[in-house]
Amino acid sequence: MSEEHKKKVMIVESPSKTKTLSKILGKSLKILASKGHVRDLPKTRLGIDIENNFDPTFRILKEKSKLIEDLRKEIKDAKMVYLAPDPDREGEAIAWHLKEVLKLKEGQYKRVYFNEITEKAVKEAMEQPRDLDTKLIEAQKARRILDRIIGYKISPFLWKTIQRGLSAGRVQSVALRMVVEREREIRNFEIKKYYTFQIKCLDDNNKEFTLKLCDKKNNPIKFFDDNEANELYKMLEGKEVAIKSLEVKEKKKGSPFPFITSTLQQEAQKKHGFSLKKTMKLAQALYEGLQIGSEGSIGLITYMRTDSFNVSLEAQENAKELISKLFGENFYKKYSPKKLKGSQEAHESIRPTSVFRLPDEIKQYLSKEYYLLYDLIWKRFMASQMANAVYDALEIKGEVEGYDFFARFLNLKFPGYLVLWEEEKESDENDEVFPTLTEGKLYKIISVDKIEGFLSPPPRYTEASLVKRLEELGIGRPSTYAPTITTLQERNYVKKEGKVLLPTKIGEEVVDMLIKYFPDIVDYEFTAKMESDLDKIFTEEDRVKLLNDFYQPFEMSLNNFEANSSEIFNSLESGKKCPLCGSDMKLRISKFGRFYSCSRYPECKGKLPFEDSSYGNNENNNTDEQNLDNNEVSIEESDVECPVCGSKMVVKRSRFGKFLACSKYPDCKTTLPYGKKAERNCPKCGGQLLRIFSKKGKPYYKCVNKSCNFYCFKLSEIDEDKKAEKSLKN
Repeated sequence: MSEEHKKKVMIVESPSKTKTLSKILGKSLKILASKGHVRDLPKTRLGIDIENNFDPTFRILKEKSKLIEDLRKEIKDAKMVYLAPDPDREGEAIAWHLKEVLKLKEGQYKRVYFNEITEKAVKEAMEQPRDLDTKLIEAQKARRILDRIIGYKISPFLWKTIQRGLSAGRVQSVALRMVVEREREIRNFEIKKYYTFQIKCLDDNNKEFTLKLCDKKNNPIKFFDDNEANELYKMLEGKEVAIKSLEVKEKKKGSPFPFITSTLQQEAQKKHGFSLKKTMKLAQALYEGLQIGSEGSIGLITYMRTDSFNVSLEAQENAKELISKLFGENFYKKYSPKKLKGSQEAHESIRPTSVFRLPDEIKQYLSKEYYLLYDLIWKRFMASQMANAVYDALEIKGEVEGYDFFARFLNLKFPGYLVLWEEEKESDENDEVFPTLTEGKLYKIISVDKIEGFLSPPPRYTEASLVKRLEELGIGRPSTYAPTITTLQERNYVKKEGKVLLPTKIGEEVVDMLIKYFPDIVDYEFTAKMESDLDKIFTEEDRVKLLNDFYQPFEMSLNNFEANSSEIFNSLESGKKCPLCGSDMKLRISKFGRFYSCSRYPECKGKLPFEDSSYGNNENNNTDEQNLDNNEVSIEESDVECPVCGSKMVVKRSRFGKFLACSKYPDCKTTLPYGKKAERNCPKCGGQLLRIFSKKGKPYYKCVNKSCNFYCFKLSEIDEDKKAEKSLKN
């Protein structure tokens, strides 16, 4: 094929981008998708040669083998391959993996990088392709290797001592520690009653105003002694307050910064109740493109995984134009971004790709949730480019018998950004008409309020507040927040009740184990420093040095744990007696969870369940015969007969819930979903019918014979079928 007829190919991460990009780039380019990662470390082994400079072995993901074959065919005669995964560290790593598995040589490929999927941004990126960023690739490799070492080396110890299927992680374990420590702080919190005081007086115009009893820093004073509070109350009654000072100041409220990943997640949860996962899913679609009427597929926001507050000059100019048009030139303020330590400054904040695409004008094309998130992003960005709100603040200081009283009143002079973005009021602010007072004058107290309050424990973490805390400590990065918190819930380390996160018993045990034997892994400062050091990696040598520095003390912790593993396991003695022979019972761990087993096993096969509400009690129709060898121990008889041998079946319990097992086990290993025997037999084969509940809690009837596929939702359906059959015969 001649050079001029060779095609050009672009490879992106997500198939949903291809429609928007095809519209922009036309037929001159074939756009393909990798559908995320294509290579990773092997699942069944460490995949890292620790003795050989931590050399990783990457394997093509099994589910991506066919896709890679297809990509190789597509690029076989390509003039140029543009690697265009997402514009972040992870995207750079995916681009490198694609280059490796497709065996692309220098001159055959280029990296293109766009922060928004708009015609201007994409075409500019195509005009200025670049090489792969070795620094980002090495840093991401180090992250992946480090995460694999921690997870692969620690997890087996958790399996031995707590439960199979558990895991540890560089960011995950620290986040779990935060949730556990907060919960323990709440449990140990001593609730104390206190009183605060406020007085009410009449101003020079006979209008009521209120002052609070405060300290020298204008913070309300709390009284914990009932007698002291009662005496103060009596003393204040009927007294006069002397106005010591009246001061009017101009107070400004600065406009907010545009969203980055963490603040978008926090605000979307606060204002709309979105989980982190939902917020990122909606934002991904807004970034990749949605159908907007005759315009076709349009990318509505910039890239949503970012920790940079930067805004392009063009976006600032467009915001200035629109703000001046909608509100007036005095509502615009030149934007100055702040910098976060470790942020990727090449990125931008999250903003609309065009401020002229007003939320209400495209509302008809968006679902409710897409609209709510786009509206939030649009308003926040516009507010970030607007002038500060300006108030007149009247501060009043008074005195009664040596006690100081204070009040602050605000009068909005200029709304600035508040015309678009609503802020929460501070607790000591009063948006009222200023009282008319005279400095030095005495005003009679007309009423005294003794207000009862209680010291409150710190609030439990929500998904959003946990992300905020991780960010404050410098732990994790934009792409890791949502997956980390999702993993904590999937591993059953934490559970979500309403909006708050609660640690499970198993989550607390994991944290205690890690603090004792792997303190660095759950140390806040250590993890934050590691995150910072990872950002500083430039070369392969930097990567190897960082991993060496980490691994030497980590290996000592592993050896210490191994040496003490029997002692650790013995510390899990149950204190329970075998119900069959009276011997001591030991805590055992199987792949299905924990249970108590007689210490005389296998001579005595006595078992007891491990009671722990943190594991959940979801009913499950799992009938794997391996359940019989684990922590199910109930010996409750059922009214169901074994369809294989005719013996009675008994009710057993596994970590999946109740199920039926043949009482002749292990001679007969028949199992059935848990259910009650129905009043009718199967109309198809004459076998027993079981009344079972589906995962959604809906009852239905199923034949116990595995060779019969009969089921129905109501027994009356059997009679109706028989009537229909009879009428057909007649």
